[in-house]
Amino acid sequence: GELRVVETRVGVRAMAEAASGLAPLERLELGLRVKAEANAAFRHGEGAKAAELYMQCLACATLDRGSGEAYERSVDEILVPVLTNLAACSGRERSWSRVVKLCDQALAL
Repeated sequence: GELRVVETRVGVRAMAEAASGLAPLERLELGLRVKAEANAAFRHGEGAKAAELYMQCLACATLDRGSGEAYERSVDEILVPVLTNLAACSGRERSWSRVVKLCDQALAL
């Protein structure tokens, strides 16, 4: 419920702060490690934990197009797969409007 939303926001904020001091490729590597944890949680049926970790993973993505390889890899290895994985988590919760919104965001990249 509401407490889970607050916990997720705190976790995402903490991850964003931790990632902000890293070089773009270091941010990418951190994001990939978090994504692997999220994937494992999803495989084990822990959808809420997976979704929280996926949100933290997004905080690690490099959104600066000028960062070259880090940006391209962030899109290919973090943003698109994580948005679609979040859509899968939302699908398990039957939140169809969120599924569509997340998939649209992934397609826009």
